[in-house]
Amino acid sequence: MKKYLVAILTLILFFTSSTSVYAKHRQVLGIQDQNVNIPPTVEGPGIFLPDSPFFFLDELKQNIRMAFVFTPEDKAKIYTSIAGERMAELRFMIAKKNLPGIRTDMEGIADNFKKAADQVEFAKMSGKNVTALAKEVNDKIKEKQNVLDELHIQSQGELEGSTKSVSDSLSIAKTKVENSLNLADLENEINDDILRDAEMEIHETSEFAGELRNTLIDMQEEASRSAKESQKNRIEVLKKIIQEKDDQAKKEQERKIELEKIDNEKLWKMQTEAVDSAREMVEQAQKTSRKFEELKVKTFD
Repeated sequence: MKKYLVAILTLILFFTSSTSVYAKHRQVLGIQDQNVNIPPTVEGPGIFLPDSPFFFLDELKQNIRMAFVFTPEDKAKIYTSIAGERMAELRFMIAKKNLPGIRTDMEGIADNFKKAADQVEFAKMSGKNVTALAKEVNDKIKEKQNVLDELHIQSQGELEGSTKSVSDSLSIAKTKVENSLNLADLENEINDDILRDAEMEIHETSEFAGELRNTLIDMQEEASRSAKESQKNRIEVLKKIIQEKDDQAKKEQERKIELEKIDNEKLWKMQTEAVDSAREMVEQAQKTSRKFEELKVKTFD
């Protein structure tokens, strides 16, 4: 049954991983704009939190603890304990929305679990049976991974990226520790890892689908705005054309009137000249007629 489960989940991972090719940059929110939280952890925080000016004393205390242990097994346990403290502190830093403190704790979680995994490996290489130690460290890593996964789902922007980076670092440390487990525990952990990866991939795919939907909505709104703007521009252009046509028609009408005026003036001038010419002809005819009458009178007298 487990083999079938592994096969099915492997196929899910194969197909969903292709969405990363189309991943777009996500909304980047500052820690002040986010409302995220993580559940309490088994371990408690150190005396001083990362935002305290005395935090260096807490780090000094951890170094002193390490100075009094000599076996890889004990060192692995202390590093695991310190990682737990950093996780507890992370909860407070997130509540305070203190990004520098969040970075410090996340780096501490990743760094201390890496060192714990290295110590488990050193102990195994020295010939010791470390299956119990490996299971203890592995369970702690898995517990913190679950918390980080929840934080990753809630967060955005730099916080989301930091959470993913630390979670990936823990996966590397966990894989190293798993090599020291007994076969039964190793098989269970492999199945759990596949399930976890599948759940995160499904979340990423679902988130991507939501972002794609929002992008499409934005594109539709933009297209609608563009269409309205284009329509507005077309109306303005048409108004301008109509105005230009009106101006042109007005000018043509004025020119037509002007031409008609010129034609009328020419016609009036021609008519005047014709009347003057006719008057002159009449006067000339009358003058000729008078001379003829005068000549006729003289002749018959």
